[in-house]
Amino acid sequence: MVLLGPWTIDVARFAIVDIDLNQEIELEPLLFRLLQHFLAHPQRVIVRQELADQVWQQAYVDDNAINRAISDLRKALQHPLLDVSVLKTHHRKGYSLQWSQVLQQQFILRQQSVNTTAGVSALSGTAAPDKELELTTQPLPGQSNELQSVTAKAPELATASIQPLAFWLRWPLLLLILCALAMSAYLLLPAEPDSVEQELAAVPASSAPLSDWPKPQQITWAQGMASTPLLSADKTLLAYSQFNSPQQARVIVQLYSKKTNPQAQNTSEEAVSLELAEHHLQVQNWQPGRPVLLVLAQHMQTGQCSYRLYDFSAYPAYQQQQLDARCSPGSKVRALLAGDGRMLYRPELESQQNSVHLIQEELATGQRQVLVNSRGTAMGLLDFTLSPGGHQLAYVRLDNSKAGLIYLYDLRTHEQRKLASFEQTGMVLQLAFNPAGDYLYGLNGLELVRVRLSDFQVQKQKLPVGFEAGELNLLDEHSAVVSEVSARLAGRSGSMQVVQLDHLFDEQQRKLSWFWQGQGSVAAVTPNPVQPDSFAFAVLQGLGWQIWLREAGQDRQLTELAPSNEPINHISWSPDGTQLAFSQKKVLWLYQLKQQRLTQLLPQAEFLFPVFDPSGDSLVVQRDLNKQQQIWRVQLPSGQLQRLGLNQGSVPQFDLGQLYYYRGNQLMHYVDGGKGDQVLSRDAGSLLSSYRLSQGWVYYYVHDKSEFRRFPLHQPDAVEKVTLQQLQLQGKGMPMTFTMQPSAPQQLFVNMMIYPQLHLYLLRWPAFAD
Repeated sequence: MVLLGPWTIDVARFAIVDIDLNQEIELEPLLFRLLQHFLAHPQRVIVRQELADQVWQQAYVDDNAINRAISDLRKALQHPLLDVSVLKTHHRKGYSLQWSQVLQQQFILRQQSVNTTAGVSALSGTAAPDKELELTTQPLPGQSNELQSVTAKAPELATASIQPLAFWLRWPLLLLILCALAMSAYLLLPAEPDSVEQELAAVPASSAPLSDWPKPQQITWAQGMASTPLLSADKTLLAYSQFNSPQQARVIVQLYSKKTNPQAQNTSEEAVSLELAEHHLQVQNWQPGRPVLLVLAQHMQTGQCSYRLYDFSAYPAYQQQQLDARCSPGSKVRALLAGDGRMLYRPELESQQNSVHLIQEELATGQRQVLVNSRGTAMGLLDFTLSPGGHQLAYVRLDNSKAGLIYLYDLRTHEQRKLASFEQTGMVLQLAFNPAGDYLYGLNGLELVRVRLSDFQVQKQKLPVGFEAGELNLLDEHSAVVSEVSARLAGRSGSMQVVQLDHLFDEQQRKLSWFWQGQGSVAAVTPNPVQPDSFAFAVLQGLGWQIWLREAGQDRQLTELAPSNEPINHISWSPDGTQLAFSQKKVLWLYQLKQQRLTQLLPQAEFLFPVFDPSGDSLVVQRDLNKQQQIWRVQLPSGQLQRLGLNQGSVPQFDLGQLYYYRGNQLMHYVDGGKGDQVLSRDAGSLLSSYRLSQGWVYYYVHDKSEFRRFPLHQPDAVEKVTLQQLQLQGKGMPMTFTMQPSAPQQLFVNMMIYPQLHLYLLRWPAFAD
């Protein structure tokens, strides 16, 4: 374990940790590499050129960039018990890390002395001031092997995000997973210009030590995927959705007890299974104050949906009836019946705008009112909940700036106010009022969030390391029943696999086979453009992703990246087949096969979807900059950057020497990067960013129809379709993205997420500091 004064260097999480002050600072990629280099050479004066070569990995770096990085690292290493900075500047020479084992021992003695004094003060009633620090969860690139060899490996954070996937599904399957995937997809798409409300100044977040969190307690054991946990008002009945297979979606209702008996849960003798022939069932909400469960039923063939009520006043017996109200198939947002049974609060999907509105419908008259109009706010409504008194409604939406905004809506005065905002909403964001109605709780990725309604104070606590939760149903101020999130965990669990589809649109020659037979997950299979039997692909085994090569049926590993669950969903070959380009955590990498050398091209973590220019002299990439996606060119080997036009855009691709990109639900042909660019797509809402181009054809997958499609660029209306059922892939898994060789469109390699096992847990957390 490496110590630097009060800091422990956590290589696995790219952070510096002070256990005594319960502080953890995750450094930016460049700063962490800079720190690593100084730690590997303590006391030695390191000149600027060495930093440029070893840290920036460039022949030339501007002096201002080095000065700024050194200054930022100094600030990160500041500490109350350090009198001077451990990073020293040697005028006109360089920099050195002024630390040694002797100084470390002296610091430990001083620290023990201070802690002893603080303990005496505490016993005498003098309280030490609280120190709060808001933790970040931004992914960072790899660490050097030199430092890794002397550093203890910390538990890995599951931070994988799955690449683009359609949000609107025809069937109500895997809604939690798909919400996470859709949000990841949206965060990769261009942000449309819009006037965004000024964010509230949040009070610094509190963060309890992770060791104070009790271990999450599993409360369901049945095979399949359990999601959307719902506790009745008296906390005696637990209802949730259960997917045993893609063909069967049902609702389970059972008695709930905090003292969970695994054997009893495993047999599920008292559990009630709600099923309806030819329908998928998805749990919605308990009626406030009553043991009446609202369920969405969707027909497997037609896609038509309806709401049904199940009255469990005499559990396990129940009565059911159909509710006369409209519904929107495929919406992730759950409906809610008011306590008096007169009003239904439900989502309404506007498919043309890809947004969800919140509707209040009076059941007796059918009169409806739009409470939240999400038109023009990207994915619109994400979740909503009613206050215990039923007079207030809290909701969260994702706007065009990719900020998650939480609002409070007064149903009596029809006034609303913004409570909080988040730069990104992580994987999912669910809301719940506490019983008193004065706090609002939510899960935001790897964090538990609490908003105090009296003054809008926002507090956060990181979830236990290695555990991820997506939906929560509050038990009390310190516990909730939660569901797992599998989108981040799919790669680690071996649930990402690749199916090879040959001659997809030719029924006579069509052939299907699985690409990988080994352990772990595989993704991004990409054929060599000059050697048909050679493929580059990514494999996750153990803690990190690796780049592999298959030649003449033989597999071998090329390189291994730093421990991370974030998948590599896109690999590009150079036209001559000698180099590979890919990105992970938005860091751009180049692998040269002859030299067997892996090089990071640029220090910024801003790049996605690199593709080689047909000349092979440069890469065209999607660059995420200032909350916008833009198309840039990276010159090789200098790394010089050039923006291609003024338009926003993402997912660049070349076909027949021409450049194409995705923008605002449209496929664009690059002409001048401005007004001259041409709109080509006719099936824009289905394309998302999973499209591929080959020999003048556009290939893509439509999730709400479970089918692959293609059309020629010169005739966009001539769409051909092949369903998963025709391919005998129905029920095998969920297609996400795919790759293909531009010169060989008869081969598609489809990244599939195989349906994993998901369970419900009882999650308890330390008290928030008021």
